[in-house]
Amino acid sequence: LVSIIHKPSFCYPSVSSSSMKKKPRHHEQLKQRQIQDNNNNGFTSLSFTKPSPTPILIGKQTNHRTKLEALDSVITDLETSAQKGIRISEPEIFASLLETCYTLRAIDHGVRVHRLIPAYLLRDNLGVSSKLVRLYASCGYAEVAHEVFDRMSKRVSSAFAWNSLISGYAESGQYEDAMALYFQMAEEGVKPDRFTFPRVLKACGGIGSIQIGEAIHRDLVKEGFGDDVYVLNALVDMYAKCGDIVKGRNVFDMIPHKDYVSWNSMLTSYLHHGLLHEAMDIFRLMVRDGIEPDKVSISSVLACVLSLKHGRQLHGWAIRRGMECELSVANALIVLYSKRGQLCQACFIFDQMVERDTVSWNAIISAHSR
Repeated sequence: LVSIIHKPSFCYPSVSSSSMKKKPRHHEQLKQRQIQDNNNNGFTSLSFTKPSPTPILIGKQTNHRTKLEALDSVITDLETSAQKGIRISEPEIFASLLETCYTLRAIDHGVRVHRLIPAYLLRDNLGVSSKLVRLYASCGYAEVAHEVFDRMSKRVSSAFAWNSLISGYAESGQYEDAMALYFQMAEEGVKPDRFTFPRVLKACGGIGSIQIGEAIHRDLVKEGFGDDVYVLNALVDMYAKCGDIVKGRNVFDMIPHKDYVSWNSMLTSYLHHGLLHEAMDIFRLMVRDGIEPDKVSISSVLACVLSLKHGRQLHGWAIRRGMECELSVANALIVLYSKRGQLCQACFIFDQMVERDTVSWNAIISAHSR
């Protein structure tokens, strides 16, 4: 006799937003579920807290809604709650929303989130205020970011907000402000990290001061970042922009494990100074060391080659590696062939492009006007 036992299937009820309003999270009672122990026929009582919906999981939305639409919906709900007098003070919510705004570069939504954040949180919560500083600085509003930064009571506890603000000034070309912030950082006793120095070195390269650059070089060695490839790559670029290509090469040679950024930094540095022969030597060293030149390397060299023969060799290299359709490479090839009177070849490449930008159109227009 065979008996078939059908186990009951459990259906978990969905929780509507209206029911959640009737039962706030801190008033919910624990649900009890009993699980039979097959070994001793005993019962073990386990309790689980009732899950509550959260605006933090913005990425888990249905397919018909974009992340930006989901973000807008969450912020609108929070604004409605605030208008009804419901106080929102959870820092995790604001930190998550600001992170999403930063990822999506949604500055308008970030401003709305900013209006919802209580003043005491911006003053005392390092995580929330630092992410707001980063959002404003990365979107080109360094001055607004600095206003938030000045109100932070715990900014000396971490370099995160300092790095964001320095980066914001450097990216917008306000190099002196970025450098001043670095020196203020030292005065207030904030310890720089591996993300501080590349941003400061970028600003130093923008100013073009080799003396300040050398001082920062000493600082980063003292702080223990003298063998950090991320920092050393920025150091190579700084020396090249300050006009000392020899020191840049010396730093490059000291990098123990060079990555693509290392090679491309040295390559573009030589090209920037018109040293095509040295740039081609770097290109050959890349190949010899087993580093496949990427689209940055190829397009950089193509933009500066002097002979059609070398240009065609590089074109063949790009074709063999499936890089001829890369936007930057194709643009460089169009410029190369048009400058040397090869209009048909330039037009052929243009016609084969799956993606075109302003550079592409300007290059092909220039080719026809020659």
